[in-house]
Amino acid sequence: MIGVIGIDGADLDITRRMIERGDLPNMEALSYDGQVHEIKTYLPAMSASVWTTYTTGVNPGRHGIFDFFKTGSVTELRTSVDVRVPRIWDILSHHGKLCLVMNVPLTYPPRPINGVLVSGVMSKHNDGDTYPPEYKSLIQPYVVEPSLDFEKSVGKDIVEEMYQVFNLRVNAFLRLLTHTRYDFFFVVFNIIDRGSHYYYGDEELEKMYMRVDEAVGDISEVCEGWDLLCVSDHGFRRIHTYFFIEEWLRRRGFSNVTVSSQIIPNFVIRGLSRIAKIIPRDRELHRKVYHRYFQKRSEYHPESPVYFYSNSSRYLLCKHKEKDRVLDELSSCQYIKYTISGEKHLNGPYVEPETVFLVGADGIEIVRGFGRVTVPSTDHTFFPTNGTHRWGGAICLGNIKNIPETDTSLSPILARSLDIDYDGFEILDREGGRK
Repeated sequence: MIGVIGIDGADLDITRRMIERGDLPNMEALSYDGQVHEIKTYLPAMSASVWTTYTTGVNPGRHGIFDFFKTGSVTELRTSVDVRVPRIWDILSHHGKLCLVMNVPLTYPPRPINGVLVSGVMSKHNDGDTYPPEYKSLIQPYVVEPSLDFEKSVGKDIVEEMYQVFNLRVNAFLRLLTHTRYDFFFVVFNIIDRGSHYYYGDEELEKMYMRVDEAVGDISEVCEGWDLLCVSDHGFRRIHTYFFIEEWLRRRGFSNVTVSSQIIPNFVIRGLSRIAKIIPRDRELHRKVYHRYFQKRSEYHPESPVYFYSNSSRYLLCKHKEKDRVLDELSSCQYIKYTISGEKHLNGPYVEPETVFLVGADGIEIVRGFGRVTVPSTDHTFFPTNGTHRWGGAICLGNIKNIPETDTSLSPILARSLDIDYDGFEILDREGGRK
């Protein structure tokens, strides 16, 4: 029996430091050598993409997931149907293993497995969707996501809601885990990712790490005799400046774009944000209304060299004939640390030759937007964050010895533990190229 405890956003440096201080005793006890190892992965350093890489054993160019949103849209979400290859629980189900899966990204709508699946973030209904459907009543009370989509300030109420959602998830997971004797589980907790965006470097974030450690202890106690792994999908780093790449490219003539004004003023948005909390069930409705009517809209001219940015702004697409020129300009930009061609970083039928991955320089968060090139992160009129994803810094620890630190896929580790043949994984070298 083997289980994976996914801790979205848990950072290597922070985890190591807290273990050395004795603040994470359960994670330290779970590690066979008392150490936290780093597990490498691909760009983009996005939860949707990395968790799908972990659970399929192939890079984004093969599984097809680069973002939570579909290419060219800020309203249409990717779903489980868009994952182009089997997940590890599909393989284990085929071999008769009983599986429990909870809150893994890109699992909505929940697809049939041999066991129980509770769909993850970006599910349509905020009280959870399950396969089989009758298990939905067993996990209640349950909340998929805190209502942070509309928040524009950080306060005690947000922290309390983060813990409330986390506690409900832990309780529901333990209830399911003790309901049946499973062969395999995969659960993802995302309180640290949420907290790191808002409280990076603050004492409040360390409290969240310690609360997750308590949950690791609770799960370990129930799973005595299991092979267990704790992993994260990426680390975090501090930001001090937002870099509006759309405006930067526009000023350099790399995009031909028409920008419309914000449809509704900010003070109206703040009022509607509070009203929106009384509609807690349908998250899909929240997102569509917010993106369609509240945000600035932009329309790119068909001849624009750069014609689409991801929702996250961590990658963009540019026309092939202009790609070298755009790459040269981006590579010399002081706000960008790495500019990486997608076709050199990934392989597979779903990586477009126009893809360019971007990694911000130290302290820089790359965001979409017009009218200004940079703004300090203390300007909370944009978004009240002080932490952002970093490429690297993902953790891996467990009671399984000899975990290969360069293995971007958990699938072969899990398959070996359950004596299942599996050869779909890939290895990534330190520089981010394929071996």
